[in-house]
Amino acid sequence: MSQTTSGITGERGEALAAEHLARGGYVVLARNWHTRGGEIDIIARSLDGIIVFVEVKTRRAAEADPLESITARKRRLLIGAAQVYLSQNRLTDAQWRIDVIAVTFAPRQPPQIEHYQDAFDW
Repeated sequence: MSQTTSGITGERGEALAAEHLARGGYVVLARNWHTRGGEIDIIARSLDGIIVFVEVKTRRAAEADPLESITARKRRLLIGAAQVYLSQNRLTDAQWRIDVIAVTFAPRQPPQIEHYQDAFDW
């Protein structure tokens, strides 16, 4: 089965984001977790025990602010999926947040990784 270039780029970005989290002491609990209402790219636990739901935005060059590319609908889907995960795993009392990791691939440069913790204004 062939894959699109953007699909491969997205997978590379998610792999780099997971490595970035692991280097920062996070434990990756799941990748590409799906529920009927949405998908979460990475689910991790931080050093202080917070469950972190991560949306990975991968780009080929510096573009618009990655936080601006997440619509209100996408935010609702992420929050809903996070709540399903917490419920299914009996973690409803756990502290949690949603982060965004932006990975930018530019020609002849190492990938740039930006980690936005607690990315949404509640």
